[in-house]
Amino acid sequence: KEEGAPSFRTATELMRQFWKNRRQHLNKAGISNPQSNAFLEPLINYMECQGKISAPATIVEKTPDVLDAFISFGILQRSAKHNINFCHQRYLDHLIAERLLRNIFQESDSVLSWLGKKGNQSLFRREQLRQALAMLSEESPTDFFNTTRKLLESKAVRFHLKHLVLELIGQFDVIADDIGEYFLELLNKPYWREHVQQTVFLRHHPWVSYLLNAGLISKWLESDGVREINSALWLLHSVAEDIPDPVTEILAPLVDRGSEWPNRVLMAICRNQMDDSEKDV
Repeated sequence: KEEGAPSFRTATELMRQFWKNRRQHLNKAGISNPQSNAFLEPLINYMECQGKISAPATIVEKTPDVLDAFISFGILQRSAKHNINFCHQRYLDHLIAERLLRNIFQESDSVLSWLGKKGNQSLFRREQLRQALAMLSEESPTDFFNTTRKLLESKAVRFHLKHLVLELIGQFDVIADDIGEYFLELLNKPYWREHVQQTVFLRHHPWVSYLLNAGLISKWLESDGVREINSALWLLHSVAEDIPDPVTEILAPLVDRGSEWPNRVLMAICRNQMDDSEKDV
């Protein structure tokens, strides 16, 4: 595992293992990987271009033995109106994401060009983008960071996809310096501040720990601004059950300030005694 790679890969790894298993079964049935790829390519092309989860059966009926094998192994199924579709849409999403990744590494495509115009950036693309970014983060964290930065900064990308990027990054277990520093920059931008706080930092203790280590939480708590103080307390409260000791350590000295601070600290500390820190506030 490369440092900086996020931990949101479980669903993607499941798809990897599914396709590995299915291809092994297909091989045992006498269908080689090149045959499978040649069979799938027109299906994937049609569904991706049309933004649909089914395709006319005539696209693949020239190889009925391969079609029957894909149906028997639970990959494809026949549907009404003489159509073919994948048994689960995520099977298709993974294949599209996998192909996109190959094109990225071959420098024949990019995520931005693949997404195209805003009018094409429907919910149909969302899971495909999620899986592509998950695989990219695993195989090339540098490319992942560069790609996600371009997605967030591009005016040609719809916000629901940018929000997906924030959701994925919020699930990091380890915060690499490049991504950490970039999101500290976004916190200083009014447009991004609330989105980043709510989606990346809130309830995600690795990110709140990153803010603690960067000294930003302390800076907010020492400020005269109510917004900064409330943001710090809000974030600390959201992870108090996950990292009770660091939360207690930063809040303990604030009780002696008097005024509103004892109540503020009380609201921010862990509410579940079983999860509370053993340190005194």
